[in-house]
Amino acid sequence: MSQDPAKDKAKPWLNSLLTQLGSDRPRDRLNSLKSISDLEISPALLYENPVDFLNSCVKPIVFHFDDSSESVRENSLLLTIKLFEQLGNKALDDTYRTMLSMIFLRLEKEDREEISNLLVDLLKNLASLPTPETLPTKFDEYCYDAFKALSKKFDSNDPQMKLRACDCLDAVVNHCTQECLYLNTPVVINNIRKNLTYRQVEIRRRSLETLSNILIKSGYMLDQFSELLEKLAEDEKLIVRKALVKFCEDMLVQHPQRSQMYGEYLFPILCSLSKIVPVRPVLPNETLKPVELVKEGYEAYKSLKEIANKYASDLNLGDQIEIAFDGKRKLPSSALQLLHENFKIYINRILTLISDWQSHSRHLGFAAFKSLVHVSNAYSARYAPQILMTLVTALRDHPDEAEETQRCIALFAEMTSLAEVNAILLPKISERCTKELIEALSISIVNCQFSDEDLGATLDSFIINRVFDMTDIINQAAQLIIAICRKSQEFREKNVVPLATSILRICEHADALPQFEICFDSPLSEIFGNYLPPLLDTQRKSHRFLTLLLKHSPPKDVAEIYPSVCTAMIESLTSGAARTAIYKLITELSVSKALPAVTQSLVSAVLDDMVWKSGKEYIPVRESATSALGSLLREKCINQELFDSNLALIFPMALASLDDQTSDMVRSAAVATMREVVQMTKDLTPKYPRLFEALKGRLSDPLVPVRVGSADILCTVVCRCHDVEEIPKQLQDVIIFMDDSCLEMRESISRFCVSVASIPKLKDAVLQTMKDLIPKFYHQEGKILDQEVINQIQSQ
Repeated sequence: MSQDPAKDKAKPWLNSLLTQLGSDRPRDRLNSLKSISDLEISPALLYENPVDFLNSCVKPIVFHFDDSSESVRENSLLLTIKLFEQLGNKALDDTYRTMLSMIFLRLEKEDREEISNLLVDLLKNLASLPTPETLPTKFDEYCYDAFKALSKKFDSNDPQMKLRACDCLDAVVNHCTQECLYLNTPVVINNIRKNLTYRQVEIRRRSLETLSNILIKSGYMLDQFSELLEKLAEDEKLIVRKALVKFCEDMLVQHPQRSQMYGEYLFPILCSLSKIVPVRPVLPNETLKPVELVKEGYEAYKSLKEIANKYASDLNLGDQIEIAFDGKRKLPSSALQLLHENFKIYINRILTLISDWQSHSRHLGFAAFKSLVHVSNAYSARYAPQILMTLVTALRDHPDEAEETQRCIALFAEMTSLAEVNAILLPKISERCTKELIEALSISIVNCQFSDEDLGATLDSFIINRVFDMTDIINQAAQLIIAICRKSQEFREKNVVPLATSILRICEHADALPQFEICFDSPLSEIFGNYLPPLLDTQRKSHRFLTLLLKHSPPKDVAEIYPSVCTAMIESLTSGAARTAIYKLITELSVSKALPAVTQSLVSAVLDDMVWKSGKEYIPVRESATSALGSLLREKCINQELFDSNLALIFPMALASLDDQTSDMVRSAAVATMREVVQMTKDLTPKYPRLFEALKGRLSDPLVPVRVGSADILCTVVCRCHDVEEIPKQLQDVIIFMDDSCLEMRESISRFCVSVASIPKLKDAVLQTMKDLIPKFYHQEGKILDQEVINQIQSQ
């Protein structure tokens, strides 16, 4: 008998309850378990030593882990956990023999989630007990069975069970030796891997932690893990990507076999690091926003730094030089050595991803590329052909990702020289020029190291291959010339003419001249004016080239070399469209006073194109030529001497255009031209009959401006030729149009009457004709106006 009456009383009762656990009735077994649990005194205190307690009390209860009744199984587990707390790590070896086999058995069979949770929690607690002072000191003997049992729990549909399994596995791993773990890791590793892509974020994150723990502690290396790492690197949740960065850092800092893992596990860190890689410009003078310090990128930066330091330590590299990562952060030089040694692995993998047809793969490739090239510095230039052509292909195949690709080209270009870029791209441009090649070349020029010789080679290739004539790449061609101009002041000052020529060549096909204003230190108009003679000498220039050059050159500079300008314009009269454009240019230049005079050859060319030809395609040419002649006469570009010497041609051409029945526009232009011809003709009397008939015919023209203009010119002609005997008889043919339905025409005829009547010898004829015509008018407005004009003339 013990000295404690309470113990003496409780122990028989406990034995009775333990005996009742053998009942065939589940209710009795359940009640027994609950009664044991409700004992006021701890059952462990009723036994002399832990072994007796385990054998006599705990073992019968553990037996019911496999009971047919769920309630009994659950309560036996709850009670065991309670008793286990009383026992602790005493008699640990006996505790394991008593409990673990039944736990493993039940874990494989148990379907009810609540009971499985209890089993896993109990296993975790048991696995956490070994210490150097206990026996056993490790959990090695039970490692395989634990891994096997837990492997099924990682496949559970219950997210909480997956998390419990991670906690339990960590406990097992932390208390086993590396040798044991290495042998048994394959049992469970694939089940953990599956959860890395589970739908719930916390499961993915926690699985990464568990995977890291078991791989580092066991020294085990995963096969074919790259694809899964890539998938995790593009996870939509930041918490998972950060966990991945930490996972890779731990593997490359703590794993025993880390020297063989850099090629695979550094990749996700490079992907995240890209968030803080400085951006390079794509266009000259592009304003770049400062890169924000994204937490994910900063974590990756710290991880890379730790990995590099460990790498240096492993190789005994000694003190490290710090190299700049950006304006504020630095990396040890061992980071460069690490990336250089594995660069081929990284770049091949990255270029494969960039070439992939799946957008998520390409985005990963771009991200890793930025970090790798930025940190590796000029080392990436060794792989320039593969890199550049892969990026050019990406530009072509994936235009929706053009900005990402352009930034990568800009970054890479900073690490190489224009000579290297030219060696790769210029032969391709000569073979088959594409917009992607030109775009890559222009971006490279903005960022890469260069010499004026390199820029000259690029410009020469641009001109020789006539890139400016390829209309489908005209925007890229423009950016290339802008990049060349802005790259070197010395180069652009020495090569103004070829650069300006290229600009004009490009603008032959696109209205892009304003964007080239940044090319030189002076406005383009000043550049064109200063270099007008050599630019005019450009071979095979189009009318568009000439138009742009002359319209945007200062008029005074054009005027100084007007003979050469006239010659150039004549040379550009190569087609109907060219002729139309050049004659319009002549009109504009004459108005702007850029043509103080013109040559006989130019006048002859204008007159030749005023000749009527059958076909509507000739109408625009006749119209523009007629307008040009009128403008040249009006602005005195054709002086009196030149006019007189060509009057025999000018007069009939003007009359012919005035009578052009195929084009309203030609007749409109002819009216303005005829007005100038009449003014400059010294003696109109010999030409009066033809003039009168031609102008009289236009008084009934469908176009009001033609009718009105013809009447005004006729007024001038009659007044200057008042001595012609036929005029009094012809007045009726003109004044009758005072009955025109158009007010402007009626007013024009009224001016005609007043002006002609101001000549004394014609006054009576005018009045009599007007009086005779009043009864013949159909419009009351005409009759009223006729009478008003009669009154006005009579009052003079």
